[in-house]
Amino acid sequence: MVTLSADHGIPEVIASLVSRLDLEGARQIKRFLHPKLTHLNSPFTINRMDDAVNRLIQAIEAKERVFAFGDYDVDGVTSTALFVDVMRSLGVDVVFAVPRRSDDGYGLNPSVLEERVLCSDPGFDLVVTLDCGSNDFETLEILSSREIDVLVIDHHQIRGDVQKNALIVNPHLEKDAENPGKLLCSVALTFKLMQGLLMRLRAQGMKEADSLSLKDYLDLVALGTLTDLVPLIGENRILVSHGLQRMGKSKHTGLQALMDVCSLPYGKAMDVTDVSFKLGPRINAGGRMGDATVSVNLLLSKSFNESAKIAHELDLLNQNRQSTEREIYDQVLTYLSRYPLNKAIVLYDSDWHTGVVGIVSSRLARQYRMPAVVLGSEDSGIARGSVRSVEPINIVKALESCDHLLENWGGHPMAAGLSLKPENLEDFRSCFEKAVACQLEEEKLDCQDSKCTEIDVWIEAKDIDHKLLFALKSLGPFGICNPEPLLAMKRAELASKVSRFGADNFKFWVSLNNVEFDLMCLGWGFPSRIPEGKRPIDLVFNLKWHEWKGRGYPQATIIDWRYSA
Repeated sequence: MVTLSADHGIPEVIASLVSRLDLEGARQIKRFLHPKLTHLNSPFTINRMDDAVNRLIQAIEAKERVFAFGDYDVDGVTSTALFVDVMRSLGVDVVFAVPRRSDDGYGLNPSVLEERVLCSDPGFDLVVTLDCGSNDFETLEILSSREIDVLVIDHHQIRGDVQKNALIVNPHLEKDAENPGKLLCSVALTFKLMQGLLMRLRAQGMKEADSLSLKDYLDLVALGTLTDLVPLIGENRILVSHGLQRMGKSKHTGLQALMDVCSLPYGKAMDVTDVSFKLGPRINAGGRMGDATVSVNLLLSKSFNESAKIAHELDLLNQNRQSTEREIYDQVLTYLSRYPLNKAIVLYDSDWHTGVVGIVSSRLARQYRMPAVVLGSEDSGIARGSVRSVEPINIVKALESCDHLLENWGGHPMAAGLSLKPENLEDFRSCFEKAVACQLEEEKLDCQDSKCTEIDVWIEAKDIDHKLLFALKSLGPFGICNPEPLLAMKRAELASKVSRFGADNFKFWVSLNNVEFDLMCLGWGFPSRIPEGKRPIDLVFNLKWHEWKGRGYPQATIIDWRYSA
């Protein structure tokens, strides 16, 4: 540990955390601690990327009309905005559309195709789907029969046989092959596609390609990647690290306006919580509560006045989303309090808003430590919704077992969307719970077994200084496969009274015997467990440097606590 600390110039606490990661040798450790864009793989290591780039060059040279169709979530919105903006900058006539969640459902279905593509005059030469399309079998056949080329950029798991009538860039096509793009979401794949395209066009001497800087789009890549629950390791770590740095100084007028609405200061690097709890939900609100076209328009806008209006509209939609979500969540908790839980949660109510159930399923999965399916139907008569998972359950594998009961489904191991007939709900619940139980049996685990908190490293009050806080930040961005470290400290002395705020939250200060600062501690959702008096306590927490009004101090988010022995 001492050698690792000395070799990389990091505190021993950080060396202890790094040693727990699955990193082999000094080179991997250095790349993890200091991710660089030069560490990215060539885009052409991804299968069929070469063919996709050549097809886009054909569209540019022949001045073809291109129709871009993206998904309504943040990954689809950012993919669409990135693709459309770059292609238009290269002189291509691109029209885009995204489906309405409540009316059209996921993907490019035949009715959307007829309305937006086949009835267009003049017609389109190329259709590009972004974050969807891999499983739109009927639609791909229709386009092929009309002699319209299709390019699919997608990262969702593919069901059934691979389509031969479309050019599909999806790293999951080869299930058994080692593919460097398998962890990437769609906006990262789109970034790679544009990178390969610009490399070829620059080699051909195209001036428009020389004037474009793809680094300016890393903010969109980080935005889509962080909200899509993909592992933050490998290339995702590199893209998100640099994207967060660029996001604070984004050249996208729409993001500037959205940051203003969120009271985020322009000029400073964003962090994961800024995206996950402020920017991401507002962009997602367009697709959840209305039309995701609004969100794409925000990211494409070059006018700050227009952007400010759209950002305000998305903020209002997000407030509506929050209110609707609270209502559904309260109903769900009432239901769950009356019935015993098995290995998974499966809930349905025809009145629940399908644009919000995904957020509710995420909260339930975290709270109950088991996969959660939440479905609504609104006016369609079909139950539609989302499923969110917890480690080690692979949602795709579980849904494959229940395919015969589903109308449609798609996603990746931690999150998916699905639809089914309400009369199949009980059979689906039974099948899904059985599939989850089988995976747990295979892993010899139980999602709820971990009643004890697994601590990454114990520290002392004297360890908390600027060097430690800076080094902790270098381990981020945190997310799936790179969780935020859990630190623990014994016999912490309270330096203030505990104050409550909200229904279940509290804060207090712990003395660090530091002339510069004490440690501010926040406890979220501890309704019956709030420290009292001045007894020393043992703490388990996440730690970061918090700045407010130009001043900063270390801030701990309490995960658990107990009175010291």
